[in-house]
Amino acid sequence: MVTRTPAADVGDPAPDFSLPSVNRDGVVGLADYRGRTPVFLGLYRGLHCPFCRRHLAQLDLTREKLEQIVARHGTQLAGQRASAIKRLLRHGGRLPAV
Repeated sequence: MVTRTPAADVGDPAPDFSLPSVNRDGVVGLADYRGRTPVFLGLYRGLHCPFCRRHLAQLDLTREKLEQIVARHGTQLAGQRASAIKRLLRHGGRLPAV
């Protein structure tokens, strides 16, 4: 059952969600990380989206910095479409995704 949640304002905490992991077993939820580590949440429509492709290319340019953050904080990468995240993982390798 889907429950409607009011839109968040700037500065509000993100609502909790859980998604199956793309590159490991199990489910990952935002609550697993809240208050203990930064989370990068990227929402991708898919590789057919020109904006999404450009954004993934920009993330590739900052991959080393992202990997440093992941190594230091265990940041979780999440996306709306597994195909977009899998493409990022092919370039970024070690970044976990849901």
